[in-house]
Amino acid sequence: MALYLTFTNRFWYKPRPETKFSTLLYSSYTHVLHIWSLIFPPIGCLLQIVNELTSAPKDQGRRVGDHLFYKSSHISWCPFHSLHRCETMKDTHTLLNLLLLLVYLAGSAVTTDGGKDSTDGPLELTIVGPDFVTVGVPCSFDCAAQCSPSCSYRMSIDGQIGQGNELFFTARQWEESLNLTCTARNDDSGRSSTVTKILQVLAGPTNISITGPDLMTPGAPQSFQCYADCHPSCNYTWGINGRWLGGQGNEITVTPEELATSVTLNCKAINSVSGLYDMATRAIPVTYGPLELTIVGPDFVTVGVPCSFDCAAQCYPSCSYRMSIDGQIGQGNELFFTARQWEESLNLTCTARNDDSGRSSTVTKILQVLAGPTNISITGPDLMTPGAPQSFQCYADCRQSCNYTWGINGRWLGGQGNEIIVSPEELATSVTLNCKAINSVSGLYDMATRTIPVTYGPLELTIVGPDFVTVGVPCSFDCAAQCSPSCSYRMSIDGQIGQGNELFFTARQWEESLNLTCTARNDDSGRSSTVSKILQVLGGWGVCWFVFMTLNLKLVVHGLCGFWNGVIIQCLLWTLCLDYWISVTKCLYRNPTLNPKQQAMQM
Repeated sequence: MALYLTFTNRFWYKPRPETKFSTLLYSSYTHVLHIWSLIFPPIGCLLQIVNELTSAPKDQGRRVGDHLFYKSSHISWCPFHSLHRCETMKDTHTLLNLLLLLVYLAGSAVTTDGGKDSTDGPLELTIVGPDFVTVGVPCSFDCAAQCSPSCSYRMSIDGQIGQGNELFFTARQWEESLNLTCTARNDDSGRSSTVTKILQVLAGPTNISITGPDLMTPGAPQSFQCYADCHPSCNYTWGINGRWLGGQGNEITVTPEELATSVTLNCKAINSVSGLYDMATRAIPVTYGPLELTIVGPDFVTVGVPCSFDCAAQCYPSCSYRMSIDGQIGQGNELFFTARQWEESLNLTCTARNDDSGRSSTVTKILQVLAGPTNISITGPDLMTPGAPQSFQCYADCRQSCNYTWGINGRWLGGQGNEIIVSPEELATSVTLNCKAINSVSGLYDMATRTIPVTYGPLELTIVGPDFVTVGVPCSFDCAAQCSPSCSYRMSIDGQIGQGNELFFTARQWEESLNLTCTARNDDSGRSSTVSKILQVLGGWGVCWFVFMTLNLKLVVHGLCGFWNGVIIQCLLWTLCLDYWISVTKCLYRNPTLNPKQQAMQM
């Protein structure tokens, strides 16, 4: 028969060794402990309790299940069951008084073995630790027994052997079960006892995954499953878009909302025994669209000018596009188009179709059709007069309309419209006009340039030719002037008049000088100018041979005379007697720029 006491939320009072009570207790306990243990085991156990409470430190206590153990170097484990409670210091003193009475009854009896402690145990050998192990998760086990004076322990599991009463173990792979064995051996008596604990082996959850469709459709329910490697089993909890649900098992049915673009699923697998868990997350896109279908591009097209349009929509997983305009159909979301002729407007249509759900949407854009500017031209007079204002107009083919900007001699003006008034400066010889026609909608432009001559002159009228003439020697003269658009010329000398700007002249006789005159007249403005040039007249040198004879040729007189500029220099005469006198004269003229002697030598 054994007496067990259980202490719950208790405070143990340990008397100080110097008190009278403790002195008496310690002196008596040594002699009667073994006797009362043999005669009445409950009394012996109580004595051991007193010894433990007054000598053992508090931190040597150990709780195993519903049992509380205290251990010292003199006694082995002594369990206490819930038969008594000592919750106050008063109860503790009552218990100690009872023990003192037992000591008194025992008297001074001693053990027959001469006072030696008895060997006992191992008794109530127990393995303390969990009833399962999880693969990959470290755990520990303790082995405890009532043993006096002491016991050695040996623990083994799955081929792993540990010395001592504590074993650390990690299962490497899953098995149905493992046997954990603890052997306790009394160090004094050599007695041994073995206890075995069958451990359930758990695994997981690992390799957790969510399976199901890769794409969902709004309003259409879809089923998803959660799988995990788990022994013996796992419980599953689902979360949808962050909201956790219960009682779904490893399968859940999800119906996306109408405007949802994706659904996020969470699955938590929880080992039904260990409570360990793992979680998987998966985002499943939801088919949507086409939404917000839009045609991107200009609001107008210009005849002859290429342009492009794009069609865009929010669409998942993808959309196919079809665009059409003016009978031209294009596949894809981009269309290149060139208007061939002007019309009031054109309809551009785009249809987008979801490749998965088959839903489609169509959008139409009305395009304004523009034209030009083309065929731009500047009209106005072909000739301008300094100081006289002239009007010029600019025209272009343009739809809907064009704005015009003018430039005069490289300087741009604004706000003139398609007409401008120009007044040339006095000395201007030409005016350069630029007209830029700008489409009022598209901003496209074209430009025309025209240079208009300005009437001027005659200016710097000049006679070009020699400053002298020589009798009998032909010569020519030119008349030139700066004149626009053109001038007519009239030249005169010595009564000879010539039309045009060139005059050919030969002096017939020697004179002191001659006046050469040139008059130039502007054909457009009528302005005229005259210039004169005084020419020196040269006679040149010559040899005159003459003969005087009678009619009957009885007397002949020969003469040879030389002259310069009409003045006789020297004559050589000779005569022949003839019947009649006849005078014959011959003059030879040569270039006056040569020495007369040299000329005579050439004759």
